Amino acid sequence: MTSFPISAWYFAHFAFVGLFIPFFPVYLDSLGMTVVQIGSVVAAGQAMRVVVPALWGWASDRVRRRIPLICGSALLSILVFTAYFSSSSYVEVLIVTGMLYAAWSGAHPLVEALTFAHVRDAPARYGRIRLWGSIGFVVAVLGGGWLLDGRPISLLLWLTLACLVLVLVAALLMREESRAESVQPARASAEAPNQRLRIDRAVTATLLAAGLMAIAHGPLYAFLSLHLEQAGYSRTAIGWLWALGVFAEIAVFIWQGQWARRWSVRAVLMLCFVLATVRFGLIASGVQVLWLLLLAQILHGASFGAHHVATASALSQWFPAHMQGRIQALYGSISFGAGGMLGAYLGGLSWQAWGASVTYWLAALCAMLGFWVVQLGIPPTREASASR
Repeated sequence: MTSFPISAWYFAHFAFVGLFIPFFPVYLDSLGMTVVQIGSVVAAGQAMRVVVPALWGWASDRVRRRIPLICGSALLSILVFTAYFSSSSYVEVLIVTGMLYAAWSGAHPLVEALTFAHVRDAPARYGRIRLWGSIGFVVAVLGGGWLLDGRPISLLLWLTLACLVLVLVAALLMREESRAESVQPARASAEAPNQRLRIDRAVTATLLAAGLMAIAHGPLYAFLSLHLEQAGYSRTAIGWLWALGVFAEIAVFIWQGQWARRWSVRAVLMLCFVLATVRFGLIASGVQVLWLLLLAQILHGASFGAHHVATASALSQWFPAHMQGRIQALYGSISFGAGGMLGAYLGGLSWQAWGASVTYWLAALCAMLGFWVVQLGIPPTREASASR
């Protein structure tokens, strides 16, 4: 299989994210929901990411086929998403969002595992494939901000539905990658599909740190657009601010081969958490100062881009091929699932009780805790580079 179907899937998948994450809270606000209700709707979606990806990852490793599950996820997502057009109450939207994430969230870890299998002979190619997701996000968030400026926010539903259709088309073009070649011959005969994951100290620290990073990002994804709109920024400007962060992320992916060979996973992760702490501190104190906000968004390249590459690459190296579906799903469940859920829900409670500034300072505190988890939990001698 060529890289095109995977790149196209990343493009369409993150185009959906580029519309849904920044502007869905604004849509919920237009329905008359409170900040706590918006936070709980976002958290309901993230809650599905705690369990569902792990189940899909287990199923793919069990049957050793990923493509049917990826296609099924896309089709189910489209069917569930159409329910938004007839849902306007808090309870209705809450249920539909939970169902959507149950259908949608299972595919990403499977595509990650498929991508690592595809680039196993040249791991640095991962960044060049994954950057198409960032490009899709930028196109969607800029185009969406422009299209939604001065128009009904309900247009968001049609735009995001179109992205899900493109996800299905890309999934239908994919082909399975052979897994046997990526398992070391000496171990292949001893490995069984139902072998349990071995979670040691370094893996535990890596996953716990990923969860803390996701908690820190929860208020960002749930409320940043709403916060900026209330601060007087137009939807076009909001789109550009989101895009700036992803431009930094794209740079991280493009130059992955250079920085990842020189730095260990431990060093990369520690730097990411330091910069994430700075980022959320800037958002907490400088949303009215444009240059501080621009700097905060540029740091997205570290707080998400480099952190994700280093974490996913380390897990890919620490586990054999037949466990990739499960370990990538576990990573997604702990970070984007449990961490995202807690960050969105607790962020909503904090926002209502103490306001935006305190909420983002608490996010900075979570990032600082992540730094200490990495420093104390991943031994300097643990072998893993960020180049895969």
